[in-house]
Formats: sequence, C-alpha cells, structure tokens
Amino acid sequence: MLLHVEGDSYMGKAYIVSASTQEVSTALRARDYFSSSFRQRDGAQPILGDMERAWMKVYGHFHPEKSAIVFAKKLDAIDVAATLGVIAPEEKSRWRTYVEQLSPSDLDPTGGSFTDLTVDRLTFSSSHIDTARRRSGDKHVVLIDLTDMTGAPSQTLLWYAERRQEQRRVKWKAFASIPGVAGVPYPHWETEMITENHASQEFSDQMQALVSTLPAGPERSLDVISNLFNPSEETPVQRIAPRLPMDGATTMLQWLPIQRIQPGNNSGQIRSLSSDQFHVTSASNRSYGYVAAKKDGGVVAWRMGESQRMIETKVDRKGRLWVLIATVPSLTQQILTSCPVQISVDATGSIRSNRCMQSTMAPRWQLDVDGNSYLYSESHMATEERFPERIMDTGSGEVIAMKELWKDRTNLRRRVFGYMQSCSSGPAPDLGDGLFWFTSCGLVGVAPASGDVVKSFPLRSGSTGRLVLGSAAGDWVAEEARDPTDQREVLRIHRLSTGEAAFEVERKTGTQALARTAHGRLLAMTVTGASPGRYVDVWRMDSGKHVSRLAIPEGIALKSLAFNRAGTELWVHAHQFADKDSGVLIWTVPESLQDGTDDNWSPDEAVVKKH
Repeated sequence: MLLHVEGDSYMGKAYIVSASTQEVSTALRARDYFSSSFRQRDGAQPILGDMERAWMKVYGHFHPEKSAIVFAKKLDAIDVAATLGVIAPEEKSRWRTYVEQLSPSDLDPTGGSFTDLTVDRLTFSSSHIDTARRRSGDKHVVLIDLTDMTGAPSQTLLWYAERRQEQRRVKWKAFASIPGVAGVPYPHWETEMITENHASQEFSDQMQALVSTLPAGPERSLDVISNLFNPSEETPVQRIAPRLPMDGATTMLQWLPIQRIQPGNNSGQIRSLSSDQFHVTSASNRSYGYVAAKKDGGVVAWRMGESQRMIETKVDRKGRLWVLIATVPSLTQQILTSCPVQISVDATGSIRSNRCMQSTMAPRWQLDVDGNSYLYSESHMATEERFPERIMDTGSGEVIAMKELWKDRTNLRRRVFGYMQSCSSGPAPDLGDGLFWFTSCGLVGVAPASGDVVKSFPLRSGSTGRLVLGSAAGDWVAEEARDPTDQREVLRIHRLSTGEAAFEVERKTGTQALARTAHGRLLAMTVTGASPGRYVDVWRMDSGKHVSRLAIPEGIALKSLAFNRAGTELWVHAHQFADKDSGVLIWTVPESLQDGTDDNWSPDEAVVKKH
C-alpha cells in the first residue's frame, strides 16, 4: 500500500487489527525495538492531504448510503449545465452514463463526505546516517483509526515501510577525465547510489511480532483498502504503425506557370472560389492578392486592389472571398483592430463589416452560411479587464463573454470526474460546420451567435499534440504527434464519433500544407525535405487508404494546396527555385473519389508551420 510520510511516498505493507489506535500505540512503545529509535510526530494528524482520493474511495465503499445523495446531486448538476449551454448534449449523455456506472467508492471525489469526519493518524519514524560508509535509511510506522472510516468499532490500520540508500563502488579507474586534457593520473572508484525500498528482515520480524500481540482485524477489509489504494495501471496507448504510401499510383504533375504574377510576388495560402477560380495571396500585405483560373491550356491571374494589412483569408460556403484586415494601429503595435471585409472577385469593390474588434491577440474568425462574421478573442493577462475573452458579432456589435463558460466547465468536470480534473480550453481547427471548436476534455463546439456549447466529440488515445485540420462531415481530425517508439513525427487521424485513433501517416519536420475536400473524403498533404524529392500524398479518410503520390518536378518549392469546390481537381501552389516564378500543378481527382461542395460543406486548407 502506498502512503505519504513527511513529504515523500513509500510503498509499504499493512495490517488491520481490532484495537484502538491508542492501544496499538501503547503496545508499540512498550517494545524496546521501537522505543529506543522511533520518534512520534507531534499529535494526531488528519489523513486529508495524504492520498485524499484513495481515502475518499475507502469511505465511499464502506458508506454506500452517502452515495445516493452525491449521485443525485451530480446528475442534477449535469442536467442544469446542459440546459445553460455549458456542456453539449453529447457530453450530457456521456457524463450521465459515467456517473450511473460508478461504484459507491467513486461517487465522492471532491471530499464532500469528509466535511465532518475526523480521522486520527499517528506516525512513528526512525532515521540513520552513516557518513563513513555512505549509508542512510528511514523507517516509518503509521497508525490510522478506521473506526469512522469503515463504520466498525476499534479498528486500526497498521502500516510500515523502509527505504535504504547506499553509495556503492562500481568501477575502479586510474585516471580522471578533465575537459581539454587527455588524462590525469587519479586512482579512484566510481560510485553509484543504490536505493532499496523494501523493509529489512529485522524490521519485518518486529512488526509481525507486534501484530501477533493484537487481535486480528478482518482480512476482507484490508483487501478492499489495498485495492482502492493501488488501482490497476492505466491501459497503455496502443501504438499504431504509420500507413505506408504504397497503395496508390505515383503521378508526375506538370508545372503550369501563372501568367501576370511577378516573380516572388506571392507567398501564402491558395483558396478555392466559385466558378473554378482560386485566390492566391500576395507577398505584399498591402494587396488583396490575385485571382487565378485556367485559360487556353494554361493558368492566368489578375491582381486585386490595394488592401490594409491582411491577417487571414476565408471563403464562405457560397464561394465568396473574405479578408480579415488589421486597421491602424498595426500588427506591430500592442492593440490590434481586426475587421472582416468581403472582396468581389474582380476587385471592383468591397463590403466591410459594421464593427471591428480590438484585442491584444489575433482573433479567431468564423463565417456562417449567410456570410455573417464572428471574431473570437482570447484575453491577455495584462489587459484582461479591457479586452476579455469574448465572441463578437461584427454585424451587430453584440459581444458574448466566454471566461465564465470555461470556469463553469472546469468546476463541473471536477465535480463529476474528480478534484484534479480540469477543462481548460485550447484552440482547435475549424471542422467546417460553422462552430468555434476548442479542446476542452475532448472537442467542444461553441455556437458563435449564442456562446453556448452545442456539439462535442470525445478525444482519446492519449492525444496531446496540436490539432491542425479536421472535418465534421468526414468524421475525423488530424493531430501532430510523435511515435513513442522511434520518435518519428506523424499525423495521427482520430475518428470524431469515437475519439479513437484510426490511423497514422508519417510526416516530415518543418512547414506542411494540408487540404481536404468538402465532406472530408480526401486529405492531401505535402511531404518535403525527404529523399527523393518533394511530393504530395493523397489519402482516403474513411478507410485510411493511400490514393496517390503526386511527384513534383525538380527545382520546385511547394507552398500550399486546395481542392476546387467541385472536388474534381487539386491545385498545388508552388514556385521555381531558380527564377521564383509562381505556378501551380494540377491533379485530376478520379471520378469515384470526387467530393463536391454543397450548401452546408466546403473544402478547407491549412499551412502548418513547425510548432
């Protein structure tokens, strides 16, 4: 059984005896072995603060009548939270199921049953240090009154443990190692600190002799307590071997220069627009960029108008281009003013939202199906009062505070699952359904117009990496992860419906471009920095099958990817190393895999930089 003594934890052995704690203490002091070298810590000590969670489980096990009250309160708290929009309907169902399956020993993780409970604990300790022989050791005996804990009169848990440390010689050396010197004569022994955590035979014999003089307690109670203190280890995360891109055929793509774009004059994300056109950002953040389209067997582009500093581009479900711009003061200054602007494809005009948001951190941005813009700003500690965490409707100017939502989720999570559990929020990628997504004990989707949590997905399999792209329609989200065995970087694909990892694909370090089709059927990803060459892999996300490897001609640097809205083509935006000419490489999607846009779902893309 594991207990904490004097700020450290020890694995020891325990007995239960049918005697009061005072009677056991008197019997222990009467034995010369303990009276000569063991000292008692001052007074009786409460056991809260020492393995609280385990002691609460013990109390709950022996007092199941208390569980009914806690059970009802937990279910009521879950129902109220769902009504208020603090948790999603799926979370309500999952959390109620969790509570209903709990044993009595697990129903009170917050310690509510300990409010009026006093449990005595006495600790006797002995320490020794032998500096000449470089040895030290500690012995501990702990007595815990179980009368109120188990509901049985005059029961004491008697626990003991020992730890010994010794500096032992392991290797004789004739020379010393000094930086910059080949070798200095210095005969000496290399030593190693050896730690032993089991009780010595003498200590164990003395404890057994002490226990033999006391009435034996119920072995079943000891077994129960031991099991509650030493739960089975968590199931290890199953390793998933990365899928090898060997199923699909390899296709060499043809380089198509984009006419009318000056060399080196484009840099960022390519995005698909309506009418088989694409938007390409400019290297100058004072321009709205370019619109590119096929013409006469090639690709042509025309430049759009001048812009204020651009933060991000988006395309709504109708294929219209939007730009999030930063007005004065600029991005280089402390306060950022962000405004969504709709841009006509021919750049003859723009429609600016009625309201802009001020913040100290770049906001997240969401467009609904009607083109309404919502900005989500996290708060900076130094300016939290002036710029709190909030959602803003840039059309009406309405603001929804968000800080209390995360606080309420954390409090509820701790109440339901345990005191140490929390639900702090973190950013998650857009899943294409118009919600702001966050990592918060899984994935939770917040409706921009109300600030309520309306959707959730579990996320298991030990996921700790950054989520980079996903699709609610395709039932997946991609996570940057590292293989625990060989430390290779992978893209781990999770099923949203189950939270389990479905498969992994190996990725390379550095910047990576990703693109998915409208309903998430296909995922394209650039693979660079590897030998041989640079290429794009395309995966079918429902089966994890490799569809195709798209080979890139020599001397071309990949920048970003985008599927067209019809789902019939993948455009690979790139430039040539030699003259910095901009261009694209186009892959025709097989008819059986085409995944077109509809009124609810659109393609999406991302450029993921090294985290």
